Amino acid sequence: MKEELQANILTKYVSGQCTPQEEKFLKEWLKSNPSNAYFLRIIQQQLQNVSSYLQTAI
Repeated sequence: MKEELQANILTKYVSGQCTPQEEKFLKEWLKSNPSNAYFLRIIQQQLQNVSSYLQTAI
C-alpha cells in the first residue's frame, strides 16, 4: 500500500498536482534514500522525453 501511495504522489508531483502535505512527504522520502532521488530523476526524464516526442509528432 505504501508503494502505491508513493507512486501516486510521484505521479502527482511530476505533473504539478501535489498538495503541500504530499510534497512534504515526498521531500522526506527523497531524503531517506539517495536511490529515491535517482528514481524521481528517471521519471522526470521519461516524462520530458514523452513530452518532447509529442511536441514533434504534432
